Amino acid sequence: YFSIFCFLLSVRVLFVNNYLIYRIIPESYINWFLFVRIEYWTHILGLLFATLFFLSSFEYSWNPKILWITVVGTIYFFLETIFGSTILFTSHLIYYEIFLIFIITYLTYLVFFNTIKKVSGALESFIGGLILYFSVINDILHARSIIQTAYISSFGLFLFILLHSFMISRIFEISFINFKLFINNLKQENMFLKKFFPLSLIRLLG
Repeated sequence: YFSIFCFLLSVRVLFVNNYLIYRIIPESYINWFLFVRIEYWTHILGLLFATLFFLSSFEYSWNPKILWITVVGTIYFFLETIFGSTILFTSHLIYYEIFLIFIITYLTYLVFFNTIKKVSGALESFIGGLILYFSVINDILHARSIIQTAYISSFGLFLFILLHSFMISRIFEISFINFKLFINNLKQENMFLKKFFPLSLIRLLG
């Protein structure tokens, strides 16, 4: 889920703000309506896989209804961008933004709850999620001219990915250490069995 989320973000960067894709493909070959759809697709699917990543990271403490709400909501908005006109789904952006704020607010609460419980990796997730949460809120308010700041979600996403990459690497490190301890304990038990029990008896018991 995290890898797919990062891939969608990398694609999204090409299609937002200054449209970096124009430096790769000549503008005369570009279908603007398709590019707008791709921008929305990466945003919608990015929310889906980010939610799946968070829920799978803390699988014993989340409400199953949130998963269904996220899946149904993202599928609805995704299908609307496929079959609906550009005017239709861009005019419904406010509804998607409300849906987005609801989901990331719940995810922030989920990570905060697990941080209090001192679950491994929760602190990094909480800090990264909080940065992403406020950067997304800032961009929504800035796009609607409610505040005069700048678009900072790309920077927030970078910090989010950086912190979660550190979290995932630490989890793998702990898992590897535990695996080595398990192997060493297993070797010691095998040596103990070979020392005090005949090999034929061990095979019979096995």
